[in-house]
Amino acid sequence: MEIGIIGSGDVGQHLAKLLIKKGFEVKMSNSRGPESLETLATDLGIIPSNTQEVAKSSIVILAVRREDIMRILKTVTFNDNILVDATNQMKLDDFEFGSRLVATHASNAHVVKAFNTLYA
Repeated sequence: MEIGIIGSGDVGQHLAKLLIKKGFEVKMSNSRGPESLETLATDLGIIPSNTQEVAKSSIVILAVRREDIMRILKTVTFNDNILVDATNQMKLDDFEFGSRLVATHASNAHVVKAFNTLYA
């Protein structure tokens, strides 16, 4: 099974490492493009890709910084797949809590919240 990870920071890398160890094929994207992921491809075994391709995976993990969430969700189309929200985007001043923001803007995805209480 192919799992996609949007975000190549600590959380994304750690999840990729664990998933690959369990035998999953992992596609990964980041804001800098597939070329910037070549070292991770060599070190971890991920498949560098662009975000739109990663979003086509059966399961997609969103592991990006809060400030990048809306930019990504506005440009990516999900196809009735599972989107695991591993972000921490609580913002008290405008009451955007948890995955409500992601679920509202990730059209055609089944949003699940996970990993946000764990350290990378």
